[in-house]
Amino acid sequence: EGGRLLQVYTGEAPSGAPLYKLMLSLPRAVWRLDGAEIRRLARETSERGVEYMVVYFPSGLSVWVEGDVHRVEAPPLRGVVGAVHTHPKGSCGLSRQDALSALDLMVDGGIFEAAATEDCMFYIVRFSLLSEPDYVRLLNVGSEGLWKPERMDSVEAGILY
Repeated sequence: EGGRLLQVYTGEAPSGAPLYKLMLSLPRAVWRLDGAEIRRLARETSERGVEYMVVYFPSGLSVWVEGDVHRVEAPPLRGVVGAVHTHPKGSCGLSRQDALSALDLMVDGGIFEAAATEDCMFYIVRFSLLSEPDYVRLLNVGSEGLWKPERMDSVEAGILY
């Protein structure tokens, strides 16, 4: 549809790891590789209120965006692997709007979205095609947002310290 081709493979990835395990490992890899800089930016968010976002593309390119006070917006994220934005200290979770943004990203083929503070990163990661129950669950996240680790049919929400 629209000139896009979807290919679904089963079995082992070229590295010998199952694809779902590679997908689940992406937030951990981002936190390990970029966590120090993301933490530094989150400290600025706590001090000045300015939020930041890092957007990761399949090519390996990452784009770092400075937002505004208490918000960071990017155009709709199409064709990206994932995104991390900063929250002030004590806000390690995804707001309702963050959960809806994550849903949009995953529906478009993205794998993860996260919010990071100085102390932790709360992420949601898709490890298979997004299931209908998970779509409905994320579409109907209440005003409280997502703050606790949770395993669903096709996504996992968790916290990294």
